[in-house]
Amino acid sequence: MARPLIAINDTEIVYAPAFCEDAFRHIIMEAYTGALETEYFTSRLMKKYIGGENARRGLAFNKSLAEACESAGWPALVEVPMTRLEAPPKEASGDIDVIAYKNGTVYICECKELLFARTITEVVEQLGRFRGQNADELWKHMRRVHWVRSHPAKLAGVIGQQPNEIRSLLVTSKTVPVQFATDFPTQVVSFDSLVELLAG
Repeated sequence: MARPLIAINDTEIVYAPAFCEDAFRHIIMEAYTGALETEYFTSRLMKKYIGGENARRGLAFNKSLAEACESAGWPALVEVPMTRLEAPPKEASGDIDVIAYKNGTVYICECKELLFARTITEVVEQLGRFRGQNADELWKHMRRVHWVRSHPAKLAGVIGQQPNEIRSLLVTSKTVPVQFATDFPTQVVSFDSLVELLAG
């Protein structure tokens, strides 16, 4: 979708006009809505714009997840800073996207709006981004979960009840390849599957 022109040699190019139109529309709309990753762009202004749109969409997604939890009977908190839990920045930093809790069971949720993976390359790339290893997109979440599990009293002070079980959850906006991987350090569910999970 990003490269609809195929160079046969130095002077010949193969393309399909309709596909070029689809590709152009895809790039413009995905950039406008902030659906593409900042690494996709090179200019400082475009990275800033995409970052802002990602933050706005991410907050909206977090709030919709919290609303879904509460509709299922699970009270929820949105974007809880680790400083509120008194975690040292060197051990766990940032915010927990959503904390959902009920009868001593607590879900520590990391929320991600992910694009559909359309090719083998995109599937591999997406799987590689969420391994829970140093510096990837799941690493900070796993550090936060580890710290909360090690300090349940701090969590109890925030949610108002003693946690008996603290579960890690990665919630995606749609069905994506990471949901079918068997060696991930956290459970992965799509937004649509969340209510069924909480009901169980």
